[in-house]
Amino acid sequence: MTLNDFSMKLLQAGGCEVTIIPKQTCCGALHSFSGEVDLAKELAKKNISAFEDLTYDYLINNAGGCGAMLNEYGHLFKDEPE
Repeated sequence: MTLNDFSMKLLQAGGCEVTIIPKQTCCGALHSFSGEVDLAKELAKKNISAFEDLTYDYLINNAGGCGAMLNEYGHLFKDEPE
């Protein structure tokens, strides 16, 4: 069983409905931190598109670096109008 499996089972045991976002991809953290900003932005745009198609109360992840990157999406696109 993976860390993701354990995380989902824990949330479900607490009464949460867990949905895996089918179109979600890599958050782009490693790309961004290693200077591949264009690729990080491409991945972020794919995730933003996948997330905005759904309705949910919370978006939860179990990886600190990925969570930090998701919070940085606004900063990543601060100079872009869209």
